[in-house]
Amino acid sequence: MALSLVLMLVASSTVRADEADAKRLLKSMSDYLAVQNSISFQYDAVLEVVTANEQKLGLASSGEVVMQRPNKIHATRSGGFAGCQHEF
Repeated sequence: MALSLVLMLVASSTVRADEADAKRLLKSMSDYLAVQNSISFQYDAVLEVVTANEQKLGLASSGEVVMQRPNKIHATRSGGFAGCQHEF
C-alpha cells in the first residue's frame, strides 16, 4: 500500500511538471509569433460528415495563409467543393 501511495505522488508531480512545461512552451511560441512581421503556413483539412443514412463523407481541402503585419492577410482554400481566395 505504501508503494502505491509513493507511485501516485510521483505521478501527480510529473503531471504538474508537464503542465508547467507546456505553459512555458506555449508562452515562448506566443512571444516568438508576436514579434514576427510576416507569418505564413500551408494546411490540409478534412471535414467529416455523417449522413442520415449513417454514411461517413470526408470533404478534403487545402490552402495557404500569408499574414504581413500590421494589416494584411491573404488566405486561399481549394478542394473538391471549394476554391476561393480572400484578402483582408
